[in-house]
Amino acid sequence: DYNLGRIIETLKKQGVWENTVLVYTSDHGCHFCTRNDAYKRTCHAASTHVPLVIHGPGFDTGLRLDQMVSLIDLPATLLDCAGISKPDDWQGHSLKKLAAGEIEDWPEEVFMQISESQTGRAIRTKDWTYSVRAMHYTPFDCRDADIYYEDYLYDLQKDPYELNNLVADPDYGHIREELAARLKKWMKQAGEAEPEILPFTRRP
Repeated sequence: DYNLGRIIETLKKQGVWENTVLVYTSDHGCHFCTRNDAYKRTCHAASTHVPLVIHGPGFDTGLRLDQMVSLIDLPATLLDCAGISKPDDWQGHSLKKLAAGEIEDWPEEVFMQISESQTGRAIRTKDWTYSVRAMHYTPFDCRDADIYYEDYLYDLQKDPYELNNLVADPDYGHIREELAARLKKWMKQAGEAEPEILPFTRRP
């Protein structure tokens, strides 16, 4: 907080604060090995739910948005703030347009790629966190895979702290099937081949 204040005061002294877009965020959170032996590389909210505060032209009304957004939206946002069109092959959407109410069909989930600790993919919706991982691969040698296994499923309405993994519960098979189909669409959109997603198996 102290150093952020120094930056703001410097921008004000230079007379550019009113024309500056300041973004305060982080690339990841951390669960400090309370979930597994990784500090941060999982689908859990402690790792993926990071602060995001934007101030400047287009973001000066104190608005708080309920939609889920991703770090991949930030490049498109900054280009929009600078009056530059987003290249056609870029992913992500402008948060400036979202804040202005100009986007109505905002994505209902966030796509995540998990690396280094595993080769994994996940989506988070308003109601669910669903994650899959490639088995029998070294993550540094395998950027993506043809086959993934279900790894985590959390009911965020009943279990907001993600304590009860439902990935092997037969009563939630239809939910996993729906989420797997949605996850595959995101993976294809990211340039990956559509994989096969198999039921949970014991982790190696």
